Amino acid sequence: MTDLQTIFYIVGIMYMVLSTVVLIAIIAGIFIIFRTVRDIRRKVEEKIKNVERIIQHPEEIVGAIGASLIQKGLQKVQQIIRRKKASN
Repeated sequence: MTDLQTIFYIVGIMYMVLSTVVLIAIIAGIFIIFRTVRDIRRKVEEKIKNVERIIQHPEEIVGAIGASLIQKGLQKVQQIIRRKKASN
């Protein structure tokens, strides 16, 4: 049978190990939260910059929309021509 002093030391060592593990987990959690908040902040700033660019240069957006509409229109015309050729 072990004496009271040995039991006290064993409990103390277990407490120190457990508290060290908990401390490491808390620090890791803080870093993960910090990184997540930083990434969210960067994404929001990027979206704000995109909106500012759209406001400052609307002609780029209109040009891109027009180009995509022309491309879709040409694809539809090509489909119609192919259907006409296939039916003949």
